[in-house]
Amino acid sequence: MTKTFILGGTGWLGRELATQLVANGDEVACLARGESGAAAEAARLVRADRTGANAYRSVSAEPWDDVIEISAEPSFVDGTLAELSSAASQWTFVSTVSVYADHDPRRAGHRRAGCRSVDHRKRM
Repeated sequence: MTKTFILGGTGWLGRELATQLVANGDEVACLARGESGAAAEAARLVRADRTGANAYRSVSAEPWDDVIEISAEPSFVDGTLAELSSAASQWTFVSTVSVYADHDPRRAGHRRAGCRSVDHRKRM
C-alpha cells in the first residue's frame, strides 16, 4: 500500500487525485484549511493553515511514499519542502501557472512555450 500526502487536497484536483488513489487502495491524507470542501471519502483530512507556524507539525514525522503539492503560491512550496522533504520518497509539484514560460495573459494560449522541469531536491 502506498502512503500519499496531498497538499491542497480538498480543491477540485486534489480531491479527484485522492479519490482515485483511495480507489487504488492507497492510504491518503490531505492537508488543507478545509474551506474548499471535504476531503475525498476514506482520505484523512489534516486541517492546517499553511501561512501559520507549525502548519506541518502533525505530519512531519510520518514517512510518505508520495507527496503531491498542488499550489499556486510559491512560498507554500518552499516551506513545505523545508519541513517535509526528508520524510518523502517522491515529490510531485503541480501548478498550472508553472508550466508556462511566458506568464503574460495577453499571449495566453495552448501554443506558449513551456518551462523546464526543476528538481528541488538539488536545493536541499
